[in-house]
Amino acid sequence: MTPEERFIAIATKKSTKAKQSSLIHQWLGFPCSQSASIRLGNYIEEFINQSVGDRNIKSAILDDGETITADGQVHQVDHLIQSENGDIYHLEAKCNLDLDRGKKRDVVTRDAIITKELTKVIGTDVKCAVFCPLMEESKTTTDLGYIMGMREFVSLFRPDFTLTEFNQLGKSPAIHSVL
Repeated sequence: MTPEERFIAIATKKSTKAKQSSLIHQWLGFPCSQSASIRLGNYIEEFINQSVGDRNIKSAILDDGETITADGQVHQVDHLIQSENGDIYHLEAKCNLDLDRGKKRDVVTRDAIITKELTKVIGTDVKCAVFCPLMEESKTTTDLGYIMGMREFVSLFRPDFTLTEFNQLGKSPAIHSVL
């Protein structure tokens, strides 16, 4: 096999076979492109923010409703939600947990900076976690720390959908058609 043939074989294999670990692909029930996965992650983030209603306090706390400036840098705040018992959570949405070590370190560092600044702005402790809406159960990892799953999210924030309904959204032909 020539180098060119080997390269083509590798590229062809990668372009036609989706990663089995992709949570988005599992949620949808079929593979999609990386750009579609990114768009879908953005749609899920906005869907989650709207689904918790008044518990989404981003607009009430953040000047532009989306970002906070900390240590001289502007950072996007994915979710800022108040639980039923009054605790405030900053959640960093991640549909893809298959990140390299540097990206995981960046997520943890950025989350700590944002949470520290939010605590100053709000004047009360803010809890922080990575949130993976495509993962049912919460877990702790060595690189990302605590990752909140959808079951805990539904329990804490009482969105206008159930865990089962959210999982069924991924299989919806109507939703597939807009991707």
